[in-house]
Amino acid sequence: MRLTINKEGYPYIFIALLATALSSSFDLHFATYGFLFLIGFFTIFFRDPRRKIPSARNIIVSPADGRVKSIKNYGAYKEVHIFIGPLDVHIN
Repeated sequence: MRLTINKEGYPYIFIALLATALSSSFDLHFATYGFLFLIGFFTIFFRDPRRKIPSARNIIVSPADGRVKSIKNYGAYKEVHIFIGPLDVHIN
């Protein structure tokens, strides 16, 4: 599987990369590890995996990763509440 990053995440990753380079050049090891963590976090947070949408009939495709917390009926409409955790894909 190929990891794709949403373009809105590039500035965050770039700034974390720059901060990592600067902190490592000044031998600030604790800060360097923190910025490396941020690079990983931003990479995971802004990932945009390719999805295969099923073509079967009478199915529901979720608009988001996460857990369904509640479903409310409003006549002909339904309201679905989905909790998106920090490790779930945030691209909708």
